[in-house]
Amino acid sequence: MAPKTPKTPQTPSRFGTKVEWKNCMSCTATFVLRDSLRHEAVCSAIASHDFTDADVNHGFVFNKRLCGVLEDKSCKECLQHVHKLQKSHVALISPSAMQLCGIVIGSHVEVETFESKSSTFVAWPCCHIPPSSVFIDPEILRLLSMEQQKNLYISSTGEEKYIAARVHLKIALRDSPPFETSLLENVFLHQFDNHVVRKGNRLVLKHMGKKWLITVEKVIRADSEKSEDDLSAGMSSLTMDTVHSHVYSLILSNTKICFDAPNEVSSEPSYVELSDFGGGHEVVEELKKLCTSVFQATTTSKSIGPRGVLLYGPPGTGKSLLVRAVAGHFKVPMVTIQGPELFSKYYGETEARLREKFEDAIKKDCCIIYLDEIDSLCPKRDSGSSSHSDQERRVVATLLSMIDSIPPQARVAIIGVSSRPDVLDSAVRRPGRLDRELEIRAPTVAERKDILNVLLRKIPHRLNAKEIDHLASITHGFVGADLSLLCAEASLAAAKRIISSTSSDSTIEVFLLSEDTKQALHLVKPSAMREVLVEVPNVRWTDIGGQADLKLKLKQAVEWPLRYPEAFQRLGVEPPRGLLMFGPPGCSKTMIAKALATESGLNFIAVKGPELFSKWVGESERAVREVFRRARQVAPAIVFLDELDALGSARGSGSTSAGVGDRVLAQLLTEMDGIEALKDVTVVAATNRPDMIDKALLRPGRLDRIVYVPLPDDATRKEIIQLKFNSMPIHPEVSVDWLVSNTYGYSGAEVAAVCNEAALRALEQDIEATQICRHHFEFSLSVVTPRITSETVNFYENYVKESGLHAI
Repeated sequence: MAPKTPKTPQTPSRFGTKVEWKNCMSCTATFVLRDSLRHEAVCSAIASHDFTDADVNHGFVFNKRLCGVLEDKSCKECLQHVHKLQKSHVALISPSAMQLCGIVIGSHVEVETFESKSSTFVAWPCCHIPPSSVFIDPEILRLLSMEQQKNLYISSTGEEKYIAARVHLKIALRDSPPFETSLLENVFLHQFDNHVVRKGNRLVLKHMGKKWLITVEKVIRADSEKSEDDLSAGMSSLTMDTVHSHVYSLILSNTKICFDAPNEVSSEPSYVELSDFGGGHEVVEELKKLCTSVFQATTTSKSIGPRGVLLYGPPGTGKSLLVRAVAGHFKVPMVTIQGPELFSKYYGETEARLREKFEDAIKKDCCIIYLDEIDSLCPKRDSGSSSHSDQERRVVATLLSMIDSIPPQARVAIIGVSSRPDVLDSAVRRPGRLDRELEIRAPTVAERKDILNVLLRKIPHRLNAKEIDHLASITHGFVGADLSLLCAEASLAAAKRIISSTSSDSTIEVFLLSEDTKQALHLVKPSAMREVLVEVPNVRWTDIGGQADLKLKLKQAVEWPLRYPEAFQRLGVEPPRGLLMFGPPGCSKTMIAKALATESGLNFIAVKGPELFSKWVGESERAVREVFRRARQVAPAIVFLDELDALGSARGSGSTSAGVGDRVLAQLLTEMDGIEALKDVTVVAATNRPDMIDKALLRPGRLDRIVYVPLPDDATRKEIIQLKFNSMPIHPEVSVDWLVSNTYGYSGAEVAAVCNEAALRALEQDIEATQICRHHFEFSLSVVTPRITSETVNFYENYVKESGLHAI
């Protein structure tokens, strides 16, 4: 006869009338009957103690230890009778599991993870969770670094406990606690009175609205005044029964609590080498010279050079990385000052923290004071501005006084970093404080190649020098952070490609190829372009019929300076600054701009004239300034001004908005050709009303090329119709020449409308139609008529003659 299954506890539960537990005869584990099939998969692993957290798929009891599944649903009713100080360290367990493990209500249990992280809790029954589950506050588990576990070991601490005479604790803090240690000891005793601990336990302490992680470093018992890890005391009481047991100690009101030095989480960034910083060689050399002059000073020979420098530039250009690289090059410590971390709600505490940072730096032999995001720490103190509080003004004043108070013989260099130098208080930028100002611009092609070589040193790849050169040349406007993201996305694409093409049994070696970088380029765009990124349709030059002269002029203005820069230098000619397309509506001006954005591969910023205007004084001019600032930042770039007549109308037109329009036009003129040069930025504009545009915009140096886009001639219309016919099922009886002769005076958009209307007519007559016949086109010609009159055409031709423009 088969052996009978031992009787096990049966407890009423909402998961059934009774909880039925079953004993396994192979591994001696006890599990819920409904988990029988799951248990078969891990039975042998449990018997051999060879399993991990990922292997366990159900809860069970083994050697009076519950391997409980972590439950995410709690029951507030079960916690009503728990003391409020114990609610944060309570473990809810089902009554039947407590009976199997010999756990008494309100007794202490130890909770362990598979990585041997442990903590002690108070056991409390709960009939509203599954029998083999356990619930612990998720916030407490997160602080104890146990939130990623699926299962937890719960076992009773036993009846034998010692009284703790002294407990040594450590608290993990980013900064020193803002209160006395004695107060912290009293708080711990108040919350953990009559609690059981042992060495290595992790506890969570609540105080001042925060939760802190506490680690038990050492426990000294009252009976022997010896530490539980004392070798002689342990050897004297060592038996075979206690080799694998833990010694627990009870904390009472007279237990002395000692907080050791806190485990400070260092906020200083790790050092890097200068070889890890690509590009910006001039800035690197200037920064090295400044630091060398400061660190070589002695008490007898003071530093005669400047000690402060402001690094500014677009986000992602490597300003913070450069500071860490310079600190690593000179092997000097850094004192990092971050504005948001200093501010406190208590009066005067922020200034005190700032003074402590400077005093700590002065005490060091050689040191770099790193002012991260200094614009948030030292904004402008405008007397009429209400956006800054009195506390911010006091912090600015404290920072300025602390910079001035650094002794001349102190070997301390001050480096401030900001991406918005225009919002800095002017007092901090004067000589004697931040003397030098170094700009880290968006990298050039050569600098992008240098950055890519630095990044690819750490990534297995099979890119040759030519492919790296090509990648550097097409990543227009990319900063260092963008290139780093590009390499990361390419690595991910390479991993997907190799894993999908490799069997699971073979060894996988991930390496980059050129195709992976091409795939990553579709995902990564310049960070400065994300706010104005335009998804331009995939329009090619071949999709536009005719307009050969216009295409050539656009290539001369945009593509030639990039492809043949040595030719322009050889002849001493500057590339055109801008190009204006004007002509009747529907003559493919905007479509040509789309093709230009696609074919050139440059950063494309589209601006619609009316959207720049604002009712607030100064906002319209700021919008124009922001467009060109962003274009310079991501150069080489194209700025496309659609409907230019709305933005650059002639000054003094007498309209009600002439004041705003005149200011916007003045801003546009100075941005295109003012004191600050517009380098590697091409302006392409389109309009239907050239007579309304101010003459100052049309002079050479701003819009150099004026291109008249007339109505399409016969050859152009034939090419447009042929392009449409290539994507449409046309009946052989329809002749291209016949349709060209019948569309005289039509614009390009109207010719395309004739083809579309014919297709709709065919579907109207027969929804199953497969071809478009001649009578369909005859009908569409009667519906779509030319809307550009001869007077309009004469207006454009007379404008070209009378204005004296060398229009093409």
